[in-house]
Amino acid sequence: MLTRRLAAVVSGVLAVIGALLPGAAAAAAAPRAATVPCSWPMYGHDAGRSFAQSRRCTEIHRGTVTALTPAWFLPTADSVTASPAVVGGTAYVGSWDGVMHAINQRTGRERWRFAIGDTSNTAFGRIESSAAVVDVAGRRVVIFGGGATVYVLDARNGRELTSVCVDPRESGADRCQGNSDGAIEIESSPAVVGVGDHLEVVVGMDVHNADHVGRTGVVSFGLSRTHGWTLEPRWKFDPETRRTYTGPALLTEGAGAGDGCASVWSSPAVDVANNMVFFGTGSCSAPGVTSGESMWGIRLSDGKFVWTFDAHAPERYPSRNWDDDFGASPNLLPGGLVGEGSKGGTYYALDRLTGSLRWETHAGQAGHVTSGFAVGGMIGSAAVGRVNGRPAVFATTAISTPLRAPLDENPGDIDPALLDDPGRLFSIHAMSVEDGSILWRSPLSRASYGAASYANGVVFAPS
Repeated sequence: MLTRRLAAVVSGVLAVIGALLPGAAAAAAAPRAATVPCSWPMYGHDAGRSFAQSRRCTEIHRGTVTALTPAWFLPTADSVTASPAVVGGTAYVGSWDGVMHAINQRTGRERWRFAIGDTSNTAFGRIESSAAVVDVAGRRVVIFGGGATVYVLDARNGRELTSVCVDPRESGADRCQGNSDGAIEIESSPAVVGVGDHLEVVVGMDVHNADHVGRTGVVSFGLSRTHGWTLEPRWKFDPETRRTYTGPALLTEGAGAGDGCASVWSSPAVDVANNMVFFGTGSCSAPGVTSGESMWGIRLSDGKFVWTFDAHAPERYPSRNWDDDFGASPNLLPGGLVGEGSKGGTYYALDRLTGSLRWETHAGQAGHVTSGFAVGGMIGSAAVGRVNGRPAVFATTAISTPLRAPLDENPGDIDPALLDDPGRLFSIHAMSVEDGSILWRSPLSRASYGAASYANGVVFAPS
């Protein structure tokens, strides 16, 4: 879990990403979400988390990519692990010191900055959530999680329009303040889609595995500007109980309860056409609890449970206590599939409507160290593109270990499968969407913790 959050840590923002982004197409999963054509409006480009740039929106291809050079560098006061959203010539990205930056895409000059007021304890940075930038009611807004609060800012000047604290504790004085025993935070990046006559904002939250704090999971908000700006909580889904909370107290229902095993630090993917939200849950070592380290499908309209896929059930996996959570975000795949990679190094493709397994590929090696602590597998999110005309998924591998089990469980137990498949170590893997077969691998010089991205036959992989 620790290393999942080390993804793409830098002490500034490089505009080489701007070369990928003259923009991106409007979110394919959002029939009327007012995103701007040829932008990169949210984490993963769209609510389906394709991490793919539209062909007409970039000049990058195999003939031009080698000419890319850094355009500018903007130093920040703390690390940056969020991915920039780029809309209308401005890049929006937050840093661990709790500052959201708006940056001129061409010059690298800062246009404005906004410091969050939420002082919640966080496991790492005060802003890890990537922003979503959309147009609503004639106004461009920036939506992101900072601490344990969802913020909505005016994209023109960084002025706060509205915000909601999602801290699950009941005490009004304590909520979203730095006086909790553990971290209460939003690491997930919001997916924003248009549904009916309003915008839906869907985001995960967590309590960093702490028990008896409150219920975690996925929260949906309605964003509107009918009578002033409102971000109205509509429902909250709790994977530990499989219950959906509604009503005025939905954010704090179950305060003081929970095993901390329903944390959602991945960023949900949304399929508007099928009325579905998909996400993964984090690691869990509480005896008898099975909500962690699983993939989930719930209804977008009301947050009701539809299915869960327990990738680490005893009949499928040796142990639940190897820290092989789903920290990467799901991808909507062609053919009615949803896929997601885990820290165990396996990418799973499921039927979107039923959650039934279509295929799984152990493409990357896990990084088991000791029970409850792993450093490898698929931590960065995968990208969706094509290989020789075939739909493909591109996933990277973090720090790998050659062990079959953690050191404290079976010291020196080397995974014999690596003799036949050494490419699982330190590689980027291209898998067929049709059946999960490995199409190619390319070695990386170092571990990869950030998301891959795809543009016109070129795959970008942080290393």
